[in-house]
Amino acid sequence: MNKYLLSLLLVLPMSFIVIAQDNESDDDVEEVVVTGIKKSLISAIDIKRNNVGVVDAITAEDFGKFPDNNLAESLARVVGIGIDRSNVEGERVAVRGFGPELNLVTLNGRQMPTVPGQWGGGRSFNFGDISSHGIAAVEVYKSTNSSLPSGGIGSTINMVTTKPLSIDGSLSSFSVDVLNDSTSNEDLKPEVNFVHSSNFGNFGFAISGSFQDRNNIEEGTRESNWLSVEDMAAIEGYSRVDKTAAGITDNNQRADGKTFYQEPSAYQIKENDRERTNAQLTMQYSFSDDLIATVDYTYSKVEFSSVGQMFGSWLGGWTTTLGTINENGVYTDVTVGDRGYDHQLIWGDTENLNQSVGLNLEWNYSDALTFVLDYHDSSAEKEGTELPNEMGLVAPATATITHFNGGTSGINSFIYDRTFDTDDYTYGSLYYRDAFKENQMEQFQFKGLWENLDGKISESIKSVEFGISRADSVFHDIRMEEINNATPGTAASSAMLTRTSLDGFMSAFRDNPSLPAYYFAINKDLALADWIANFGDISAGPIDVNDMVEETLDAAFIQVNMEFMINNKPLNVVAGVRYEESDTTSTAL
Repeated sequence: MNKYLLSLLLVLPMSFIVIAQDNESDDDVEEVVVTGIKKSLISAIDIKRNNVGVVDAITAEDFGKFPDNNLAESLARVVGIGIDRSNVEGERVAVRGFGPELNLVTLNGRQMPTVPGQWGGGRSFNFGDISSHGIAAVEVYKSTNSSLPSGGIGSTINMVTTKPLSIDGSLSSFSVDVLNDSTSNEDLKPEVNFVHSSNFGNFGFAISGSFQDRNNIEEGTRESNWLSVEDMAAIEGYSRVDKTAAGITDNNQRADGKTFYQEPSAYQIKENDRERTNAQLTMQYSFSDDLIATVDYTYSKVEFSSVGQMFGSWLGGWTTTLGTINENGVYTDVTVGDRGYDHQLIWGDTENLNQSVGLNLEWNYSDALTFVLDYHDSSAEKEGTELPNEMGLVAPATATITHFNGGTSGINSFIYDRTFDTDDYTYGSLYYRDAFKENQMEQFQFKGLWENLDGKISESIKSVEFGISRADSVFHDIRMEEINNATPGTAASSAMLTRTSLDGFMSAFRDNPSLPAYYFAINKDLALADWIANFGDISAGPIDVNDMVEETLDAAFIQVNMEFMINNKPLNVVAGVRYEESDTTSTAL
């Protein structure tokens, strides 16, 4: 596949300031050193000033001090950027309305490998994996130019790490934070961060590390699996619920007469544990004033585990005796017979691992000409699956459930006409899943910058940028899922179930008469041991998905930066062309 990108960018400022000062004396000029937030703002302004186009930037307020510990949280400060949160922290970013998979992320100008989630795709990058300590700046390019790699429809986001030869002397930063999450049952959780940099003249190194431990508890409802009753009847050959029955109040105002029924009526409680470990090492050596070599290594690892349960009933529509259909065709309050207070154990573990090692050589060939040679070998891995493992515990279908869709609290609720006990439960099916995803990437780049210092060719031409690159990427996606069936009617051990009060569950439910007063907390270790004792080992089975994508991307570009004066006002013009050729091979087994 060949791609050509021809870009022409005009930037005409709407206002300008001219400051003139007469120097009539040779008085000494005092040096003013700006630090902290003002220095951060000045650095960000310099980045914007030195780039043509729509560029935003966030820089560290001081050495090792970024605005937030989480890069996604910091990026949320930038105009036009929204973030997705998961388990309290920011993870992914959307720029100018384009989702995470449509933004390209680079580290020191290098394209980073990514592994998408279960339902994700594209180049979505999880900024929650990277601690902000050791990051000097984040640059957001909202408009394209020929020097940037293609693929960032929303933006190209470049993370810039600490460079030791840019820092005078030796500096160190160390911090210890603790977090008290009000949803967690555990004690204070720690976060430890450090950054050190030393400059010895022609040699310097910077090292940083971060460890974060988080725990939180989620409480919520399950509201997926809505069905269109009429469409389902056309498929199945019968109607699950009769809207003309005596117990149904039909207020539907839809022209097509269609109705919609919520299949599950259930709640979920889940406890999440997350550990993030980051490390970074950068070494620089200056062979001369004109040649600098940089070697860097970046490591990040996130271990995430969750365990919880869902509890409630699958309504389905069958045996519905009472119900109300609102003006939009939605069944709201319904009463359904022959249901049980079913429970489901859910759990899962994932591990994300990112590593990158790179070499950079910057050679100032002359005052006007600079060359940069860059190489990196990087990988991203995800082991485990975002979809939880599931063990079903079935209660006898001898109850009538009344389900309230919305109500005064705005949250679904339900209640049964009988009480269940720990001895009522038998085993259903167990879904066990596993997965492994890996993206390996090697990239070589050669870039040059020529500055027209003496205006030989034309005074309007300020500089010319050019370069070539090659990126080799290999992506593996392996998934497994097995349904482990229980012997029908096998009783679940009552020792693994603990009757637990729902008092205070999702604070909106306090004193809610349409809420069951209890659920049965499931001990995961006892449940798995009892299953193995009854039915044997648990397995994810053979490989179901085994995909591989190999891609080689070659690119070359040239870009001319020009400046004209029109009516005594500057007009900046960027004209460039970029050529890309990709060779992609996809294999599925």
